[in-house]
Formats: sequence, structure tokens, C-alpha cells
Amino acid sequence: MFGGYGYLMWTENTTAPGTAWATGWGGQRIGWNYGNDRMVVVFSSREAWIPEVYELARDWGVVAR
Repeated sequence: MFGGYGYLMWTENTTAPGTAWATGWGGQRIGWNYGNDRMVVVFSSREAWIPEVYELARDWGVVAR
């Protein structure tokens, strides 16, 4: 799902372009949209639904203010 990696950070998300992600244990994620500074913070112990989080981040990144 990612085209790039930095120390504890993932970049170039194919589902949510223009975002970077910090990945924690299980389903914990923090996503930054570096085009408009919006964030998504998720806490969970399961990763099964993480693709839906990336879709949510993609949609949240294009919503008009």
C-alpha cells in the first residue's frame, strides 16, 4: 500500500495520495495530509479494517472547508 518508508513513517500511500502515516501496534494509525494539514487519528487493536481508514483519509483530504 505504500511506496516509501521513513523511520516509523510510511509515505506515498496508494489509496490516499498526499498523506504520510505513523503506524502503531495493531490498528493504531495517525495520518497527515500534507496538502491541507488535515489529520486522521485511529486507535484499535485490529488491522482488518485499515484499508477503510485510508479511504476515509482520502475523502477527508478533499472535503471543502
